[in-house]
Amino acid sequence: MLLSVGEWICKVFSRFLKFARLILLKIPILNSIFHFNLDCHQRSVKKFFVLWLSATSPVLLALFFTLAEGGAWSTAVLKTVLSSSELLVYTAAFIPPFLYLIYERYTEKSPRLDGGDSRFMSFRKFFEGYWLNCLVAVVVLVLSVVAFTIDKVASQAFKESLIFVFFESLAPYLYVFSLYCWYLTILDSFGNEFNFLDHVRADENEKSMEFRKRLAKG
Repeated sequence: MLLSVGEWICKVFSRFLKFARLILLKIPILNSIFHFNLDCHQRSVKKFFVLWLSATSPVLLALFFTLAEGGAWSTAVLKTVLSSSELLVYTAAFIPPFLYLIYERYTEKSPRLDGGDSRFMSFRKFFEGYWLNCLVAVVVLVLSVVAFTIDKVASQAFKESLIFVFFESLAPYLYVFSLYCWYLTILDSFGNEFNFLDHVRADENEKSMEFRKRLAKG
């Protein structure tokens, strides 16, 4: 009796997680991150933080020495160490790997069913919401390039205008989105390769198992 109750609870919880995941997959932009399973996230988080710490090490070291000299932690200190222009450079560096990943998915080929040369677009499955994230990533990349150029070549008078203040205020948000795109790229590298033939075989095996269960019950 206890075993059957435990199994029932597990089934209910499993169905709840599947239902919650279906809802999360409908959220624009964020649905991409919920496409991958927990195992992919566990491996990706470690790699992401190691690479992020390595890439940001100059800023972190400068911040450490600034605070070690007696400077109190504040937003002003952080802006001194990590200016908006530097954030824009990081943004422009972190987004291209994600865009190239999308390009690769559209250009890579899959073996033909008859064993011939690769001639057709890959059947590899994209993660959810890739098209919207790709569009936003292009916009963010363009904005970061334009904002960085304005910051470096614009006159002092223009830098005091509302347009420049607007671009400068966007830098942290653009940077956060670029990190998100970078994390998606790492997630995809740990994702399972989607092979059309394997997918068909797995689907056939699943249906065969369901048919056997029905026969056994009947």
